[in-house]
Amino acid sequence: MFFPAKATVAKVLAVALSVSTPAWGAQASSTYIHAGTLIDVDAKKSRSNQTIIVSNGMIEDIVNGYAEAPDGAQAVDLKNATVLPGLIDAHVHLLMNLGPDTQMKALTQNDSEATLDGVVNARTTLMAGFTTVQDLGSRNESIFALRDAIAKGQVPGPRILASGEAISANGEEGSVGCSGADECRRVTRAHITAGADVIKTAISGGTLISMGAPPSRFTAEELRAIVETAESMNRKVAVHAHGIEAIKFALKQNVHSIEHGTYLDDEAVALFRKSGAVLVPTMMAGQVMEAFAANPMAPPAFREEASQFTARLVAAAARAKRGGVTIALGTDVGAAVHGDNAQELPLLVRAGLTPMEALRAGTIIAATHLGVDKLTGSLKKGKAADIIAVDGDPLADISVLLDVDFVMKGGVVYKGGQ
Repeated sequence: MFFPAKATVAKVLAVALSVSTPAWGAQASSTYIHAGTLIDVDAKKSRSNQTIIVSNGMIEDIVNGYAEAPDGAQAVDLKNATVLPGLIDAHVHLLMNLGPDTQMKALTQNDSEATLDGVVNARTTLMAGFTTVQDLGSRNESIFALRDAIAKGQVPGPRILASGEAISANGEEGSVGCSGADECRRVTRAHITAGADVIKTAISGGTLISMGAPPSRFTAEELRAIVETAESMNRKVAVHAHGIEAIKFALKQNVHSIEHGTYLDDEAVALFRKSGAVLVPTMMAGQVMEAFAANPMAPPAFREEASQFTARLVAAAARAKRGGVTIALGTDVGAAVHGDNAQELPLLVRAGLTPMEALRAGTIIAATHLGVDKLTGSLKKGKAADIIAVDGDPLADISVLLDVDFVMKGGVVYKGGQ
């Protein structure tokens, strides 16, 4: 097969997948899903004995009782299951698998190899019941190619919104650098033109306070320039920030979300409420830091701080919950394990959210934060048929969502339903 000289390896891969990969799932002209229990995250309640009518990938109607499927329609029996919207993860890294070879892969892996890792991880994520994700920090060409291939139905995976590489003040590994407000405007504009759905910034480098990262490597003018440029092009800005000074600095520049927020305090909570920013606490990342803390070769200050990381993240989310901050589910998988995304839900409950509030954080609230709430995030007439089902009642035991039995995305059944 001949490809034009300008075709990149990742684009060649996407074309090859479209030729060699069969259609995924089965999509009848219409599907009648008989739901024993349906969780309505908009109304914040459950309903029994419902029929969801799906046509052309969308929810055509939801009716009381078990409506009989007409000739030619597919019937899905979930009478003994709990049916709810597909879950949404607002912070993933689909191209990354944290492990001993992570740094070496960053140096040696080409874009096509990274894309193939993403294909595997995207399928794993979808099968775990997550039908939409936001990828915050991956190679531009690889993640944009994967996003577009999934959107075309060439490979199975969740709907992806992607930032591509982060923007930083000094062009750290995995990021694009800018210096001065004008250059930060140019870089932001170029990044969006290249395909970014959202802008990710890493304002303070490092992960832990013990690593000595400054509150921000950006000036206020530089970060404001990024935010203003993104907003002028209908994009949001997500900021990686752990330390309290970094968190408050970012919120004062009107960023749209704080990712992690480990050392949140009451002053920061007030800034969240004033700005309307969203907290994405990524509490699952704590287990990763605690694994690092077990390394006897690590500096003592690092080990002490990292060993308490989950507790700190949970405490920050609890403080945010008490203070009325909007919380959206995000996991940082890629650092954590792909497919384990639902482990964030029990952590949200541990932080003081009710099971319904945790579900909403991972459905309609996350959808609103990502700007896709008119398309997905709840089971409602006119929205995409992003539907999952589990045994048991998540409102009684949120952990049942760790084992999803049925997955439909855009009207296509990827798991269960036989």
